[in-house]
Amino acid sequence: MVDSDWLGLNLDIGSYRLENPYEAIQLNLKYAITWQIKENVWIDGKEVPTDFPKLFKIIKDGGYRGYLPLETLGAGDPYLKVPVLLENVRKAL
Repeated sequence: MVDSDWLGLNLDIGSYRLENPYEAIQLNLKYAITWQIKENVWIDGKEVPTDFPKLFKIIKDGGYRGYLPLETLGAGDPYLKVPVLLENVRKAL
């Protein structure tokens, strides 16, 4: 009912907990207008590190062009965690 190209999904990769997150991301990619890229995803009920090369290939192949906001959660000092997350993302890109 809203006629706007800017109405879409904030694709939060940490929200997929019941299925394969990478398959779910592929299915929803066409609706994404922004993201929440997290350091971890859920696979088979377990929190595991995000496979950034795999994720960024899905995003690129899906034709997304825009910003990819990063988010780190959970235990640990963010002053230590954020540089590690950023380095992992840079390596994957």
